[in-house]
This record gives sequence, C-alpha cells and structure tokens, in this order.
Amino acid sequence: MSGSMTRLLAAGAVGVLGVALTATTAATAVADEYESHTVQADVDGDGSLDDVTLTEVSPTSQTLTFALAGGPVEVTIEGDASYPLQQPRPVDVNSDGTHEIMVAEYVGANTVTFNAWYYDPARGKIFPVANPDGSRLQVYEGGGAAARSGYNCFDYPDTGDRDLEALNARLVDSSGEVPLFDGTRIRYHVEDGVAREVQRFEYEAIPGDDPRLDTDPRSCGAIV
Repeated sequence: MSGSMTRLLAAGAVGVLGVALTATTAATAVADEYESHTVQADVDGDGSLDDVTLTEVSPTSQTLTFALAGGPVEVTIEGDASYPLQQPRPVDVNSDGTHEIMVAEYVGANTVTFNAWYYDPARGKIFPVANPDGSRLQVYEGGGAAARSGYNCFDYPDTGDRDLEALNARLVDSSGEVPLFDGTRIRYHVEDGVAREVQRFEYEAIPGDDPRLDTDPRSCGAIV
C-alpha cells in the first residue's frame, strides 16, 4: 500500500472517529441539560420518609421514582423540558397519613398543570389520581391577569377528613377599579386513587380581591 493511500485511510478514520466523538459529546450535552429534583415523603404509609425523585428524560417525558425499602418503583409520565423542572410536591389530599405527589405535567406561560400520583402497595406501582371515568385528575395553578387557578385542601374539623379543592376562574370585566371574575370551585373526595366530586361552587362577577378566589396549596402539605 502506498504512503499516500495509507495517509488517506488514516485521515478517513480520524474523520469518522471525530464525527462519532462529536455525536457522543452532543448527546451527553443534551442529557446534561435535563434536570432532576428529589424530595422526601411517606408514599407507602409506613411512617418513614422515602426519597421521591422527578427526572427529565426527554423533551416530552419525565420519570417519577419512589425509593422504597423494598426497592425503587418508577413511572414515566408526560413533561415539558423546555421549561424549568418544577419540584414535586408531597401532599396528603385525604388526610390518610400517606403522601400523594403533585407533579407538574405542563408549564405554560401563565398556568401550570398538575397531576397527583400515589403508590399502591397492593399492586406495587405508581398511579395517577383519576376521575371516576379513569382520566387523570388535573388541577391548575396561575392564570395571569385574565384568570385565577389554584388548588387547596379543605379540612373537616369534626371528622378529621380532608378534601381537595380546585379553583378555575376567568376575568369577565376589567373596566372597574377591581376586576370581576366568573369561576368554579370544585371539592373532591379522594379515595382508592379516585377523585369524586362532592360539592361545586359557582361564582359570577365576584371581585378579584374576594377570598373565594384565594387558594393555598400549603393546606395540602408543605411546598418544599
């Protein structure tokens, strides 16, 4: 083989290797851009705190992992890596002593969409809190100037029970000194992973500073 041919083959090999290294480096750089957050919660009701980790794994998905004593349990769910990863929120929406985890499925310009997830020891898996028809329960937070959204928990002092409330309201009149909103607050009782509507409050043209438009997610558990 001539010296010139050897040099050409060597140069080609270096070029291919360079492309491979560049692709690997790019993939590593993309992976490094994904975020992860870990909080602690008692998701299996054994009285001990477990590590709960939310990790972006692609532009449109994330994993939720519960580090339980018997080994980790994981589920892959929707996400949006184009926005900063929201920290998962331990909550107890029914006051049963076991945490559900509020996870941001989608982060919009003014509103965050949340799902609540729970661990089912009998099946050994993580499931979303669902509506009676099987669809995932979604609650919202934010709204900007034109809407009000949020969630909180309502406690019954006499029984020790707790329900989850979700508020959604929209601006209907901004001509006055105080803007007016129409809205709905729905109260859900969550049992065995199913959220059933137990009460609904309809509001019409109420002022933006009315307490009925207030929500406090900390009433369901600490915002960590």
